[in-house]
Formats: sequence, C-alpha cells, structure tokens
Amino acid sequence: MANAEVIFSFGRNWLDFVNHSLDDRKMEIAYHFLLKYLPADEYGIQAAETMKQKFSSLIPEHARWNIFRGSILDDALVNSMKEKGDIVYSWGVLHHTGSMYEALKNAMTFVNPQGYLIIAIYNKAPYSGLWVKCKKIYNKSPRFLKLLYVYATVLLIYLERLLLSVKAAASGEQRPDCKGNDDYRGMSLFYNIIDWLGGFPYEYASFDEIKNFVENEGFELVKAPVKWPSPSKEEYKSSIRFLGRFFYSYVSSYTGTNEFIFGRTGRSREQNR
Repeated sequence: MANAEVIFSFGRNWLDFVNHSLDDRKMEIAYHFLLKYLPADEYGIQAAETMKQKFSSLIPEHARWNIFRGSILDDALVNSMKEKGDIVYSWGVLHHTGSMYEALKNAMTFVNPQGYLIIAIYNKAPYSGLWVKCKKIYNKSPRFLKLLYVYATVLLIYLERLLLSVKAAASGEQRPDCKGNDDYRGMSLFYNIIDWLGGFPYEYASFDEIKNFVENEGFELVKAPVKWPSPSKEEYKSSIRFLGRFFYSYVSSYTGTNEFIFGRTGRSREQNR
C-alpha cells in the first residue's frame, strides 16, 4: 500500500464540499457530533470558552493555530514536534496514508499522559478487497464515468432507504438508520460518496486488531460508539436477508468505520514487561 499507484485527492473533494455545500446548519450539526466524542461535558466546554474570553488580552491572536502541510509518516517531522495534546483526533484519515499502522503509531506520540486518542478506521469486511479494486477503477476512470459512478451509488443508497422504509412500514418495525446518512455529523451525501469511492490508498482492520494494537502502546479503550463485525464471506452470505445477493449489499455491508476513544494509561506494555 505504501507504493500505491493511485492517490485520491481528499483535499480537492473536501474543498469542493466547503465551497459548495457547507453551511451554518452543517457546522452546528458537526459541532454537536464532535462533542459526543470528546471526554468533556457542556459545562467544561463553556468553562474553556469563558476562560478564553475573560483572559483574551493574555492570549496572542491565533496562538493555538498552526496550519502546515506535512505527513504523519514523516518520522523526522513527527519527532520534531514536541507539543502534545490532551485530545488527538483523526477521523477516517490514517487508513488512507498507505501505511496505516505506522501512521497510527506516530499519531499516538502526540497524546499527553492521561490524554485521549479519538480515531475512526475502516473495518475489515468480507468484500473489503473488492473495494480496493473498485477504488482503483474509479480513480483511473475519466471524469464523466466518475460522475456516473457517484450518481449510480447515490441512487442505490436512496433505493435501499426506500426498500428499508417499505419493509419497516409493512412489519410495523421502526425504520432503521441507513448507510450514507448525511445529516448525523453535518456532512454531505454527495461528497461522502466521492470520498468513499475514490479514497485510495485504502486499508482496513477488524475492531479487535486496532484495539489490540493501540492498547499494546499504553492505551485503554474508553468507548466504542460504532463497532462493526468482521464475519467471513461464508458467514456474511448466510446472513443476507432482505436485499438478497444484491451487488450493493455485497460491497457495502460492514465496510464502514469502527470508532474508538482511547485513553493513555502510561508506558507501552512492551516497556512494562
């Protein structure tokens, strides 16, 4: 993966999102979504904001912002950055670096003692390997085929939502949440799909693989808001019910991100031995 021949431009996709789709409503949703994952309550947030306002004369303007281009795989850069954070947040990024475990290990170095690491990593699913091929095809396709690919996927998602709603109405069950929901964290379905189809390099791991790797470096899992199973292809095929062996179900089920909140507990287990 480190020498992957196709690199998707996440920056261009999310720049388009910011320019053409991001608005005040999405910002408000994203703010409250993020609060759910941070180890602080509303009063703690208010206290921090009040303190910043009260002592603003002592804080240089933009003192907390340092925006630059760099790579989490650049060991020299990582080692040169001495500052640590109480919260290190990387949402759906490290699995696109081309060397996921190296990136994850470097990200951990920025967490303070008793700090938190909040990450989302693609799950290892029965057809994750097929997704690698789909992403390569998407990136190598001309623009008009990429758009066709995106709109076809959006159509399939809305078709699935419709079918699930009909099924829920017929059975009297509560309508389940559907893939591609663009409201729950202030995002956009259209740009999510572009990111989803084009995001390459692309790596994945089961929930336990990530949990064990991070905990071996001196962290402890605090919370897992989303945890996907990693069944075998045979187990997955036998579990398909409503949509049958439909292509969309094959390639999309269980391929979402597992979500982790880790707390640093001290030295790595290797050091403790």
